[in-house]
Amino acid sequence: MEPNESIYDLQDYQYKYYSTLRNKLIDTVDDRYTLRMIAKPSFTPEYLFQVRKKDSGYLVTYKVTTENIWYARHRDKVGINVKSGTLSSDDFELLRQLYRSVIDKVNYPVNATSIYDGVAYLFSIKDRDGRASGYTVSPYDTTLNAMIALTESLIGQMKPRLSRISFSDQQKAQIQQLIAQCNYILVPDDYKLLYEIHKQIAEHKNGYLNTLTGEEKVLLERPLRELQIELNRLLLYGKFDISGIIELVKNAGDEFANQLDFKFLSFSKNEKEYQNIESRIAHIKEDNLFTFLIHEIEKHREGIR
Repeated sequence: MEPNESIYDLQDYQYKYYSTLRNKLIDTVDDRYTLRMIAKPSFTPEYLFQVRKKDSGYLVTYKVTTENIWYARHRDKVGINVKSGTLSSDDFELLRQLYRSVIDKVNYPVNATSIYDGVAYLFSIKDRDGRASGYTVSPYDTTLNAMIALTESLIGQMKPRLSRISFSDQQKAQIQQLIAQCNYILVPDDYKLLYEIHKQIAEHKNGYLNTLTGEEKVLLERPLRELQIELNRLLLYGKFDISGIIELVKNAGDEFANQLDFKFLSFSKNEKEYQNIESRIAHIKEDNLFTFLIHEIEKHREGIR
C-alpha cells in the first residue's frame, strides 16, 4: 500500500473547489513541469510555482489568483496574474535535489489531525527518478519551511516580463546542507540511542503507571504510543538528530499535560477541588515519564561530546 489521494475520496465541495483551482492555475503546457509547488492559503490568493525544461535552461512560472477562490462569490470570474523567469541549470539542479530529497520522505502521520486554517502546500516532481508528490498544511518541520522559503525567494525575484532569477551563494550552501540532512544515513550511535530510549520506556513505564490514577493512565497511553511509533519512523526515514528527538518527547509530554488539564481542570466542581487537582497536575507535569526521558537523552548527548 502506498500513500494515495484519490478523486473518488473527495467530498463534492472539495471536488468543485479543486477543479476550479486546477482550471485557473494549470493549463496543458503546465503538465510538462519538472517540479511544482501549489500553495492554498486559507484567506489570501492561491498560487502556483513551477519549473520546466526549455531549450538550454529552465523556465520558471508563477501564477497567482486575483482573489482567494474558496471565498470568491463568482469563482469562474477570478483572474490570474502571471510572472516568469529563467533558472540556470546549476540552480535548478540544487532545487531539484532538494525537492526530491524532501518528497522522498512522504509518509502518513501517526496522528492525522485536520487543519482548516493555514497554508496548504502540494509539492510535485517529475525527474529521472520518477514522479512523486507530497502534501502538508502549515508545516512545523524546519526543512519543509526552509524549502518553502527558498522557493518563495525565487518568486520574489520574478517580474511580469521574463527575468533571470537565481539563488545567492548563501542559499546554495543552505540547500546543500538541507539535502545532506535529508539524505543522512544512520550510524551505530544513532541506533544505540533509539534502543536506549525504547529500553528506558520499557523499564520505567510500569513503575510510572503505578503512580497514576486509572484515568491518568488512559491519558498517557496515546501520546506514549505515538512517541514510540515516531521514534521507529526515524529508523525508516533516517531524519535523525538529538534535538529533534528531544522535541518529539517534549511534544508527547505536552500532549499528555494538555489532556490532563482538559480532563480534570475543566470539570472540577469547586475551588478547593480545583486547587487540589491543579497541584497534582503541576507535579505530574514537572516529574513524568517524558521529562525523565529528556533527562536521559541529555545525558547521552553529554556523553558523546
